[in-house]
Amino acid sequence: HVYTALQGVTQEAGVSSPRGLQVLVSGLIPPSAGLSSSSALVVSAALATVWANRVSITREQLASLCAR
Repeated sequence: HVYTALQGVTQEAGVSSPRGLQVLVSGLIPPSAGLSSSSALVVSAALATVWANRVSITREQLASLCAR
């Protein structure tokens, strides 16, 4: 899921040489929170990639990208 998010953000933003990430994943998603753990991982990885590569993207664009 992390690689998929990284690839999606970098392709969408045209980042030819993405910066590396060191990621530690931890968390608890309460039952019936409306978000699965895999979806939460994709979104958080996409946000980390956006931040690390200084990509300018709207919330709507990010949501659309993560929904693919």
